[in-house]
Amino acid sequence: MGLRPARCFRKVERAFTRIAPKVQRKNFLGGVPGVRTRDFTMGNQTKNFNTQFDVISQESMQIRDNAIESMRQKLVKKLTDLVGKDGFVIKIRLYPHHVLREHKSASGAGADRVSKGMKHPYGKNTGRAIQIRYGQMLLSIVVDKAKKDKVRQIIKGIKYKVHMPFIIKEKEHLNQILSGKKKWTREAKVVKIKEAEAAPVAAAPVKGGKGMPAVAAPVAAAPVKGGKAPAKGKAAPVEKVKKAGVKKLMR
Repeated sequence: MGLRPARCFRKVERAFTRIAPKVQRKNFLGGVPGVRTRDFTMGNQTKNFNTQFDVISQESMQIRDNAIESMRQKLVKKLTDLVGKDGFVIKIRLYPHHVLREHKSASGAGADRVSKGMKHPYGKNTGRAIQIRYGQMLLSIVVDKAKKDKVRQIIKGIKYKVHMPFIIKEKEHLNQILSGKKKWTREAKVVKIKEAEAAPVAAAPVKGGKGMPAVAAPVAAAPVKGGKAPAKGKAAPVEKVKKAGVKKLMR
């Protein structure tokens, strides 16, 4: 059976989403499907952008994680073509915690003679979705002021992916919540590690002196009871040590 239409899951439902695999009595659901949304923060978080766009919902509804992923891919592609991969930051504000359930029925030849079951069954877990309320923020995008008009047009195109009535609020990005705080990107960190590996390793200074640490002198072995002391720089024979230990135990 294929993916059902979004209208089947748009209405906000009461959530039974408590998942506790290690505590069976607190685990309300079993076999919860994974989240299809791959990433929730994208772009260059090291650069300090000055313009922020917030997408505000005008209706309480549910949006499936596959719709959020489709919206994310479209935004990333359009913004990368417009300002480059380091010219924006996208932050999805909500996480698909809600688990969707479906009462699966038979399909195909002879399916009309199959019993439909009870009216309101609990159903089986089929997917996940976010629950967004009226006036709640779905996502935020920060860019430079020079491209803000084109970015606004790109944001308007997400209505074909999430089918949610929304408004776009524009404001100055002053507090560096979304970008400007991080010091390193992943690429810059890799370059720094490679430079550190290529640089020559300096000798560690010795306490109270300079240069390489002094090599410790070999420690002479202690004389065995009842035997002769070993020669200087040589260890005691193993056989004599074993015999001395046996005699000590017998006493």
